[in-house]
This record gives sequence, structure tokens and C-alpha cells, in this order.
Amino acid sequence: MNFAMTAQWLVPLGSLITAMLGGGLIKVVLDHLRSKRAQTDSVALTLVETLKERVTTLEAEMKRERDACEARISRVEQHSWLVREQAEALDQMRRHQMRNSRQVIVTLLDLLELAPTRISEIVERTRGQLKDIDNSENAEREAFMAARAETLKALAKPTDEDLADVRP
Repeated sequence: MNFAMTAQWLVPLGSLITAMLGGGLIKVVLDHLRSKRAQTDSVALTLVETLKERVTTLEAEMKRERDACEARISRVEQHSWLVREQAEALDQMRRHQMRNSRQVIVTLLDLLELAPTRISEIVERTRGQLKDIDNSENAEREAFMAARAETLKALAKPTDEDLADVRP
């Protein structure tokens, strides 16, 4: 064999060997990149699942907090309604006291005009009426204050929802 014939086969044989080695190398590189991408995808999917669980947990906590806040708001609204009702009742009681006092004064003046000679008897009778009015007003005020104290005591007690918010 001469050199020309060897060179003639050497070039295609070299190209064939290079293609086989290069193709094998490319396959190895592509397999490595494929496994690396699969690993990255797996990490990303794990992260997505973790984040989904966290979002679910946070949404449940938000719902629990929202429900607790709505319960507190309801209790505050109920308390403010009771306070308004009590203030109105107290105002009515005071108006009633003023009407009673005015009525006693008007009656006293009328009696003094009708019978100026019986002043001591009229004054004594008026004092008795004022004492009766004072006693009934005091009893009414005490009953009102006792009911108010009971209401405020009931509203001041913490509920299980309040305690659940404090517990870890």
C-alpha cells in the first residue's frame, strides 16, 4: 500500500471516528443536562407543594382571625347598644324625677293658695310626699345600678374565643 491509498482511507476513517466520539460525547452531555433539568424540576415541584401547604395554612389562620375579630366586633356592638340603652333608661329616670319634683312644687303652691291658714299641715304633707318620692327613686336607681353592674360583669368575662386567641 502506498501512501496515497492510506491517506485516501485515513480522512474518511478519521471523520468516522470523530463523528462516533463526538456523537457519544454529545449524548453524554445531553444526558447530563436532562438529569440536571429533572432534578431542578423536582426541586421546583417540591417548592410549589410546600408553598401550597403554607398558603393553605395561612388562609386557615386568616379565617380564624377574621372570625375572632367578627366575634369581638359583635360583642363590642352589643356592649355599645347596652350602654346606649342604659343611658336612655337613666335619662328617662331623671326626667321622671324632674316631673315628680315639679309636680310636688306645683301642688304645694296650689295648696298654699287654697288654704293659707293650714301652712304647717301642707308643709308636713309635702315633706311626706317628697320622702316617698325620694325612697321610690332611690329604689329605682339601686335596681338600675345593680342591673347595670350585672350586665357589665357579664360583658367583662372572657369567652372561650378570647382565651383561644391567647393560647399558643
